[in-house]
Amino acid sequence: MIQKPTVCQICGCYCSLLATIENDRIVAVEGDPQAPHNRGDICVKGKMSPNILYAPDRILQPLKKKKDGTGFSPITWDDALSEISEKLLKIKSDYGAEALAIYRGRSTRFIDRAVIAAFAQLFGTPNVTGVWTLCVGPKIIGYRATFGSSAFPMSDFRNAKLIVLWGTNPAASRMHRYFKLPQDIRSAINKGAELVIVDPRKHRFAKEAHLHLPINPGTDTYLIMALIKLIIDQGWMDNEYIRKYTTGFDRLVHALENFDLNTVAASTGISLDSIKELAKKIGNVKPAAIDRREGVIHQVNGTQISRALANLIAITGNADIPGGLNFTAWPNWDNSLGIKEKIDVPPIWNSQYPLALDGAETLTDAILDEKPYPIRAMINISGNPMSSLPNTKRVREALNKLELLVVDDLFMTETAEIADYVLPGVTFYEKGEFHTEPLKPEQWIQTTEPLVEPLGESKPEWRFFIELSNHLGLKNFPEFSGEDEILNRVFLDSGLPDLDSAALRRGINLGLMTFETLLENGFSTPSGKIEIYSDWLEQIGYPPLPFAEDTCSCNDRYPYRLTTGARIDAFYHSQHRNIPELRKLCPRPEAEISTQMASRLNVKNGDFIVVKTEWGKMTIRVKIIHGMNPNTISIPHGWPDRDNVNYLVGDTLRDNIAGTPAYKAVPCNVYKSE
Repeated sequence: MIQKPTVCQICGCYCSLLATIENDRIVAVEGDPQAPHNRGDICVKGKMSPNILYAPDRILQPLKKKKDGTGFSPITWDDALSEISEKLLKIKSDYGAEALAIYRGRSTRFIDRAVIAAFAQLFGTPNVTGVWTLCVGPKIIGYRATFGSSAFPMSDFRNAKLIVLWGTNPAASRMHRYFKLPQDIRSAINKGAELVIVDPRKHRFAKEAHLHLPINPGTDTYLIMALIKLIIDQGWMDNEYIRKYTTGFDRLVHALENFDLNTVAASTGISLDSIKELAKKIGNVKPAAIDRREGVIHQVNGTQISRALANLIAITGNADIPGGLNFTAWPNWDNSLGIKEKIDVPPIWNSQYPLALDGAETLTDAILDEKPYPIRAMINISGNPMSSLPNTKRVREALNKLELLVVDDLFMTETAEIADYVLPGVTFYEKGEFHTEPLKPEQWIQTTEPLVEPLGESKPEWRFFIELSNHLGLKNFPEFSGEDEILNRVFLDSGLPDLDSAALRRGINLGLMTFETLLENGFSTPSGKIEIYSDWLEQIGYPPLPFAEDTCSCNDRYPYRLTTGARIDAFYHSQHRNIPELRKLCPRPEAEISTQMASRLNVKNGDFIVVKTEWGKMTIRVKIIHGMNPNTISIPHGWPDRDNVNYLVGDTLRDNIAGTPAYKAVPCNVYKSE
């Protein structure tokens, strides 16, 4: 019996683990107390990760869809790769290499992404998309327009005297990929910090807050601009900070001259007194850590919400200071693997969303409408677009139209069920990886090695792409014998040849976060300052200043507001509902509604309701939450079949800058089920 270090890759926390191995099997797992980010703790998913590794329903051999479409038959790896290659070469000949899209799920990591990118370049397709747009796109664009792009922003909750969490539940989501965040926030509170939660849900972390504002989904810019207006009118802004470190403040003041505070309460559902109370706190308590997550990102104006919050941070002098918004510099890893091929064809999302780094939400348009050009084949790696993309009915129609759909995964997901070929992927215990995460107080990097041999005929995803490139006859694709060889090439190309993959098994700390370096040396914006008014956005054709709007267009037919995607401890997005030990922690989805809505509908806990939108309807069990926004219904995501809430979310509701779907503010109607 031996114990070896590894890193959990289920979610984005990257918790360091110690796995006990006996007779070539993982028999136990615990947190690594040496790692500063999780300090020996792991969540229930990490504890149950061996159950995922040895799940009886894992896919352990390549499968091919039967000709009659009724199921799958086993196929050898060599035959599968030969047939897939033949079909890809024909599609490339008929429509061009860009007709292939590659979809990377959240479980693909550093090595997989590097090899996939190299494969796509040599094949000739620009259409490699992950979940950047579906996750963080609006935040990154909004903060880049304000603070520049040279550093990663994260809040220093440990040293804050005021903590404002906007649209997040860190107890469940582990915000900023930092496992110990809830404890650090509570530690700050014990030292006297105040906690404010802005969220339509009264989740368990909100119950610990000094102030909870249950906002109407879709009205965040109304609230933020009201806070900015009140802080300016009362003279609570940091004038010296604004003068030295920002540009465009006068234009913001001018834009708010006719802003009517009396409309804010009616729009947001929050009393003007509560708004004034929060404005006074933010304007007078310093340092303040103001942070936001998917609750505000997943709206049709998510980028402008992020811009508005960035401006709120700037005018109160809370950027690049201890206890405020920190900016972490990070090595620029060169993971190109030496492939420098240029592709002249733009990706399918480029014309609509030129600032976006990917565009999974545009796949259905390119497949069904052939805009801007047709996608005919897709390789899906550890993703489940049937569950994650909005308007599931249209996603199914699109995937069924493809001439070739290949899925590489652990289990038979909803996407895999309609694939032409299903290939067996591996867990993080069966492959090596490099774990680099800038959004932590400690800049921790760590490598891992395979701890057990891949089960059955499963292969690491990077090896699948290397073998596929060989079958396709792609020249210049590098050959690697293992993960360490890939990583040492990355370190060499990145100018860090002293790093050695095998020497990083227990991880190293590159240092703690630093403060005030950008205030001293300048921000990576055109002006070198924090840009409240963004000339960069204006030049591209987007509004240079955020503005107040209600993006959830409720009406007599759809008078309520649906928000989706609340995190559940036992699962990560659509994963793990097939694991009995995790499923028993949350056996079914429930719709959270307020006591007021329950009274109107005459329902009690456990009753069923029908939720209807323009795109679909579903029947779901009720859970009544005291203190929740009275006009909002919250439904978790990731459940299969009839419980998939994305049947209710429209694919045309997107952030007009990043393209992110509006999962969090959908007009709906609700009535009691018969």
